[in-house]
This record gives sequence, C-alpha cells and structure tokens, in this order.
Amino acid sequence: MNHVLMGIVAMTVLVIAIPLTGCIAAESPLPVAGSTPAATPVPVPAIVTQTHTIAPVPVTPACANPPLEPWNGIPESYVSALTGGLGSTPVPGTQFSTADLYGTPSHTWQEYLYTQDIPGLPHAGGTIRDEISKEEYQGKPAVHLKKFRTHHIDGLSPEQDMEITQDYFFDEFHVLLSMHDHTVNKAEEGSGATYPGDPHSGMPDCSGDLFSLKFTYLGTETVTVQAGTFSDARKYKRNMSDVPALSKSGFATYWFAPGVPVPVRIVTEDPVKGDLLTRELTGWG
Repeated sequence: MNHVLMGIVAMTVLVIAIPLTGCIAAESPLPVAGSTPAATPVPVPAIVTQTHTIAPVPVTPACANPPLEPWNGIPESYVSALTGGLGSTPVPGTQFSTADLYGTPSHTWQEYLYTQDIPGLPHAGGTIRDEISKEEYQGKPAVHLKKFRTHHIDGLSPEQDMEITQDYFFDEFHVLLSMHDHTVNKAEEGSGATYPGDPHSGMPDCSGDLFSLKFTYLGTETVTVQAGTFSDARKYKRNMSDVPALSKSGFATYWFAPGVPVPVRIVTEDPVKGDLLTRELTGWG
C-alpha cells in the first residue's frame, strides 16, 4: 500500500474515532495499523480483577463498578436524569453527563454514514458499523466490540476504497484486554496488527468522567437522516478540548431523539484546524 494512501488512512482512523463520546474505544485516538509492532496480549494485573464486595452503586456513584452496560461502561444501576436523552424537557443551558445522555441501552448494533473534510486532504466518507456481544476471551467472560468501516476518498479509484475492521475485548470493568486492527483495500493490499491490553484503559472509573457535566442542552430541532425524520430531536453541544486530535476550540454537536438509544446525528468541528466530521444514523437494533 503506498505511503500517501496509508497517511490518509492514518488520519481517517484517528478522526473517525472522535465523535462517539460515550464509547471508551471511541473516546481515545485509535492506534493505526503498522504504527506499533504486533504483540501478544498481556495479562491484566490482579488489581483490576476485583470481586463483587462493593456496596450497590448509588444513583450518582463515586465509581463505575460492575455490572456495567457494555457500550459505555455505565453502571446498570445508574438512574439517568434524562433516560437516554428523553425525560422532561430541560431548560436551554442545562448541562448533562455522558451517563445521563446515553443511559444503559440494550441495543447490539448501530450504523452511521459519515463524511469528513480535513484541510489538505480530499473529501472522504463511508459507513461505520459497531456490533457488541458478550463472549469469552482466554476462557473468561468478556465484551467483544467489533467495529467495521468503509472509507472512500474522492479522486481515488474504487479499488482503493478501504475496509477497516477492529476487534476489542474488554473485561467486566471495561479494561481493554486486546485489540486487533485489519485494514485492506479492494486491491487486497492491506495490513494488520494485534495490540496488547491496557490495564489502565477502563474501569472502575472513579474520576467521575462518565458523570461530569460535559453536554450543554441547546433546544430541539427537526433532524432528517437515513434512519428517519425526528421532529423533536434534542440538541447538545460538547467542548472537545480534551481530545488530542482537535484544538482547544474543537466542539461537537449531538442530536438525540425519543426512542433512539444513540445520537441520530453528530457533527464535530474544529474552527482552528478547519476539520469537519459528520455522522448520521442509518439504523440500530
């Protein structure tokens, strides 16, 4: 695979990881295939393999302890202030947390169309599909998050369209046990790598990050995406200054709709760098 194309793919993998704030794997920039030598998953230190001796999680927990819902690592006992973005209508300017907006959904897959515009790179777009299931990893219960992306870059032939598959395995505390990355184009040029786990990547989250007030409610709007038209979608803005790929001025806008467990639309903007990334929901289930 030529170096120019791999450079574009590297930026793509980094940028498409930004918007879905609720997901641990999506919060952090993803490693790019070939940037780190392949390695065998390392065992997670015993310090994170805790037993269930902790008292029941209160409504506003100090730490996120199991059982956790698999998508975002939010305690299943948590009572969302908005029930996934839906409860009584808030006053514009009211702030909410990731846990409040996403709640504890039960869906097993979600799919988006996305476009990206980055200064110095051609316009690009594609599909993003995430699937989640409970499986075993090295003989122990685990959450398997599978991410599949297609990526087309304007100006390149269809044979250069990319397919990126990533498999993550998390334990009950959302600690990353292993991640495998495979990138290929239709000409069957590709690369892949397996990365070790990270015992510091997940839960228990005692930092309060899941429960900190990051989203500001702006009001309701009508939003039309492939998944449907939503006349009362709630609009929220989140400052993204904590995301390394963006400048301190970066921000994202989210639209949540009644009965939908994930945002129906997400737009990430960086006024300083000029980056613009849009995701629009096509389906879930």
